[in-house]
Amino acid sequence: MSDTFDHSDLPDDELLAAEYALGVLADVDRVAAERRIASERAFALLVAEWEQRLAPWAAEIPEVVPPPRVWERIATALPARRACGNALPLPFPRNRKIACGRTSRSGAG
Repeated sequence: MSDTFDHSDLPDDELLAAEYALGVLADVDRVAAERRIASERAFALLVAEWEQRLAPWAAEIPEVVPPPRVWERIATALPARRACGNALPLPFPRNRKIACGRTSRSGAG
C-alpha cells in the first residue's frame, strides 16, 4: 500500500481548494485563491469543505510554541505599526486578518 495518492483526476478548482486548505500554495497562487474565495461562493465552499475534511489531521499534530527569539525576529522583520500600537499579535490562523486589534474572517460568506 502506498502513502501517496494520485489526485490528477480531481478538477482544477478542487485541487486548488485542497492546496489552499493545506497551505502549500506559493504566494502568488495563494493571493489569487484568496481573491477567488472572496468573490466566488462556489470556490469558497470548496475551500471550506477541504478545511473541514483536513481538520481532523490538524488536531493530531501537537502544538509547538516557538522560542521567544523567533517572535523577536518576526517583530523585527515586520514593518512599523502605526495607529495600532506596538503589541505583537499572537499567532492566528492564516485565513484571519488582524487590523487594530480586531480579527476578521477573510473569504466569502
